[in-house]
Amino acid sequence: QENAVIREFVSRQFSRIAEMLTTSANALSRTVRTVTSYVARRWHRKPFDWTRPDYEFWRGAYRGRARGLELSGLFIKPLVNKIAAWAVGQAPRWACESERSQEVLSEWWADHHPEVLRACRGALKQGDAFLVVNADMTVTLVPPDLVDPIVSDDDYSEVIGWRVTQTVNHPERASDRMVITDEYTAERRIHRVERNGARVNEVVYPNLIGRLPVVHIANQPEDGGTSGHPEAEGLAEILHRYGEVFEAAIEGNILQGRPTPVLTFEDTASLDKFWADYGESDTQELPDGTTETYTKLAVDLQQIVTVAGANFEYKSPGSFSADTQALLGLMFYLILEHAEIPEFVFGNAIASSKASADAQMPVFIRYIEMRRGEMAGWLTEIAEIVDGAGGRGGDATGAV
Repeated sequence: QENAVIREFVSRQFSRIAEMLTTSANALSRTVRTVTSYVARRWHRKPFDWTRPDYEFWRGAYRGRARGLELSGLFIKPLVNKIAAWAVGQAPRWACESERSQEVLSEWWADHHPEVLRACRGALKQGDAFLVVNADMTVTLVPPDLVDPIVSDDDYSEVIGWRVTQTVNHPERASDRMVITDEYTAERRIHRVERNGARVNEVVYPNLIGRLPVVHIANQPEDGGTSGHPEAEGLAEILHRYGEVFEAAIEGNILQGRPTPVLTFEDTASLDKFWADYGESDTQELPDGTTETYTKLAVDLQQIVTVAGANFEYKSPGSFSADTQALLGLMFYLILEHAEIPEFVFGNAIASSKASADAQMPVFIRYIEMRRGEMAGWLTEIAEIVDGAGGRGGDATGAV
C-alpha cells in the first residue's frame, strides 16, 4: 500500500513537471528537488543517514546568486548573521580545573574567536562547517564539500577520522593540477600530494594529543543524520514565491513607466485600411525548416502619424502596488515566524517599536539560550583540543 501511495505521488509530481516545462525553470527545479527528496526518503530509508546539503547552492543563495533567489535570497544573510552574532558574537568565558589552563585557553580564544565565529556562520549558512586546529595552534576552516568521513571497518556508523581533499590547478598551466589529501585520525595525520595522478609526496605525522583535531560543526542535525541543515532550508519554497512576486511587481512597474501606444478604430474597415497602409510583410525560417510570413507595423511613433477614424492614446497596467505590498508583507511575516527572530532584530521598523520590542525580547533571549546550548558541544570540543594540544590534558569543563 505504501509503494502504491509512493507511485501515485511520483506520478502526480511528474505530471506537474510536464505542465511546468512551459513555465519558469525555477518552478521546475523546485519540483524536481521535491520529488527526488521524497523518493530518497521513502525508498532509501536507513537508520544512519549520510545525506548532505547542496553546499554550493546555499553558498550562492547566501549572496543572492542562486537561481530563483536573486532577490529573496538576500534574506538569508541577515538570518545567518543575526543568529551567529547573538549566539557566539562574544567569546565565551571558560571554566577550567587549572587556572593556568583557563588563562591560556582564554588567550587562545581571544586570538582565534573570529575564525570560530566564521565557522559558526558557515554552518548556519550551508548546514556544515569543518574547523581544523593545527599543530601550531592556528585554525584552518575547510569547505564542507572537500571533507569526507573515515569510518571504522567494524562499524560503519562510527566516524574515526576525516579526509580533506583539495584540488589545486596551476595558475598558468591549465592541464597541470595537484591533489592534496590530508587524513586525520586520533593516531596520526597522513599528508599526501599527487601531481597529475602521480604521487610525489606522503608524510605521516603522529597525533600527540590523542584526539581528532577536526571539529565538525553541524547545524541542527536530525536524529540519525550525520550532517546539518542550512538555517534557511525550510524557507526555500517561500523564498522562491517571494522572489517571483517581487520580480512580477518590478516587471509591472517597468510597464507602467513605458506605456503601450494604443489605436482604437471605430470599425473593422478602418482597421484593415490601417494595416494595409502601414503594414509590412516579413518572412522567418522556423526550426523545422519551414517558413512563416507575418505582418509588422512600419510606424515610428515618435513621428507624426495621421489616421482617419481612430483614437490614439497610451495605456499602462493599473496600479497594483498595494496588493503586492500586502502579499509580500504576509510572506515576510511567515519568514519571521519560521526563523523565530523578532522583527526589530531582523532590522525592520515596527509600528509600536518600544512596546513590541519589550514584549518580544524575553522570548528571543530564551531562543538564543537554546541555540547556545546546541552549540555548546562543538565549542567545548574546540576548547578541549586546544587545551590538550597545549599539554594540559584537556581539562576544560565548559563555557560560562
